[in-house]
Amino acid sequence: MKLGLDRRTGLEWFLTTWKSRDDPGIGEYSFRVEPSELPQFVLFKGSTRVGRIPAWLAQYNSSATSEATQQTLIFSGTYVNNSDEVYDFYTLTNALNVAALFVDELGNLKEAVWVGRWVECFLYPKDICDNYGRCGVYGYCDSVLNTGTEFECTCLPRYEPRSIDEWYLRDASGGCIRKREALSMCGNGEGFVKVANSKIPDTSKARVWMNLSMHECEEECLRNCSCLAYVSEAKGEGTRANCFTWHENLMDVRKYMERFPNGGLDLYVRVDAVELAQHMESRRTNGKMVAVVVTPVVLTSVLIITLICLLVKKNERRGKDIPESDDQNVELPIFDMLTIARATNNFSETNKIGEGGFGSVYKRPRASHHVNALSVDANALNVGDQVV
Repeated sequence: MKLGLDRRTGLEWFLTTWKSRDDPGIGEYSFRVEPSELPQFVLFKGSTRVGRIPAWLAQYNSSATSEATQQTLIFSGTYVNNSDEVYDFYTLTNALNVAALFVDELGNLKEAVWVGRWVECFLYPKDICDNYGRCGVYGYCDSVLNTGTEFECTCLPRYEPRSIDEWYLRDASGGCIRKREALSMCGNGEGFVKVANSKIPDTSKARVWMNLSMHECEEECLRNCSCLAYVSEAKGEGTRANCFTWHENLMDVRKYMERFPNGGLDLYVRVDAVELAQHMESRRTNGKMVAVVVTPVVLTSVLIITLICLLVKKNERRGKDIPESDDQNVELPIFDMLTIARATNNFSETNKIGEGGFGSVYKRPRASHHVNALSVDANALNVGDQVV
């Protein structure tokens, strides 16, 4: 299956909906590629955008031709973008599978596979932030915040809601405006604040710069006073890749979700000197708070470990001070049965003192009229045995 546009002839491959489940006529929704310097796939209701998926970005590709591949459990896709055409071409990863990619009559892009019945494995839009421009121009959407108590919309750095009242009612359609319109952002100490792991803004008016490092991409945006934001695909020092810049309204920015091609990217938004200073101060404050929290935890851990070590050493010393058992240090005399019988007058009850846990206790008269006690283990009273 092919979705895209032949730039030479204008021939287009796109998806449309039925009018209804029972009427296969062309419906009002369509899913098609929007050609530009950085193409994207747009879900339309008539001519109105209702959803947008950025095209696959060919990382580290500095040529005029971009081609990338991506594979899922169902489809293997190839993305091509050159001077002649731009398209996505999908083939089944397993030729034995039966699968379909379509837009239903309600405007949902779906992917389904047949396993004795149709099982849906992809859906777009999936959450409220998938709706195009949910938070308006210069807004930022995070569906994780949509819990019923928090509003999913905030503004990008240096911007604030156009209407506080509308945002209080959870209506962000008016978007955001600059906080300090009068403060110049052209050679006036401005800089960039990172919005990490984002779905990049609408790319219909974005510009593409090939083979630039991260620093060169930043400089390219900074030297042009109309540049509002940039994204670089360069990873780490010394690498060069595509650079994308935006010079008009930043629309449809949201927190990255796994279903978007190529993952989230870091968006760098141009801010004035005041906003930049506030951001840097906030980072320092947050760093101090982390240090304040971490330090007691570390000290507590060290104290606990120290106490454990002291207890272990104390127990080791105590073990060394414990004398060896009587069996090892005391040489007890061993008597045979006849000797014990004589000493107890044949185990006479008159000589019996009492009984303990180890047997009966007998008195043994001595020549000096002193009396010793003798304990006899009842289990040892067998003829021929020796008793201790």
